[in-house]
Amino acid sequence: MGSYKDSNMLVLGTTSEMEFLESLGILCDAFSVTYHVPKLNKEDAKKVLQGLFVFAEDDVE
Repeated sequence: MGSYKDSNMLVLGTTSEMEFLESLGILCDAFSVTYHVPKLNKEDAKKVLQGLFVFAEDDVE
């Protein structure tokens, strides 16, 4: 296996418990950027699910 010395890594993490991660000291140590993404409203969530083309229309409703 080759050396990872000059490699880059992108790690994405999601949580709804940011305060818990902060209390453990994980957030500051593991991630250099924190970005808040607001929750989707019902209509936007429906559009996302429809756009995946994996759910029947009745299941999306």
